[in-house]
Amino acid sequence: MIFELEEETVELPPIDEILYSCLRLLQTKETLAFPVRDMLVTLGLQNDGQNRAKVLTYLIDNLKQCVMASDPLKSTAISALFHVLALILHGDTAAREISAKAGLVKVAMDLLSSWDLEPRDGEMTEIPNWVASCFLSVDRMLQLDPKLPDVRELDVLRKDDSSTKNINCD
Repeated sequence: MIFELEEETVELPPIDEILYSCLRLLQTKETLAFPVRDMLVTLGLQNDGQNRAKVLTYLIDNLKQCVMASDPLKSTAISALFHVLALILHGDTAAREISAKAGLVKVAMDLLSSWDLEPRDGEMTEIPNWVASCFLSVDRMLQLDPKLPDVRELDVLRKDDSSTKNINCD
């Protein structure tokens, strides 16, 4: 039995629709952060990384629009956005640079500044999840990639080592 399969071309929806859908998924359930991150990274890497800036700017712009309120849905959305940003920034130097230019640190500082930390009527203040995600995303953005020394630098170091005298301390 021979089956002939016709080649079918599937066209992706516009990037704005995909980003909007990813945001809605995150607002529904923060546990979807890892699959959403995978989708956003894949989307950002399309066309030799040309979409990376659009993806990151979209996420950061949505954080800018979040006005802190006691609304638990806002808190969940903020936490999910920071969580996904931290995951993306963890291994992507170009994403870190884009996020810095897009104002991630300022957004984080603005949200942290607007957070009401005052305890009410002797109650303990509960720290929302988004605060940890916020600090983690800024930490991931500021991490440095260690640079491996150039081969010529290693040769210079080797020559310097051979010119020093070995001293035995017994």
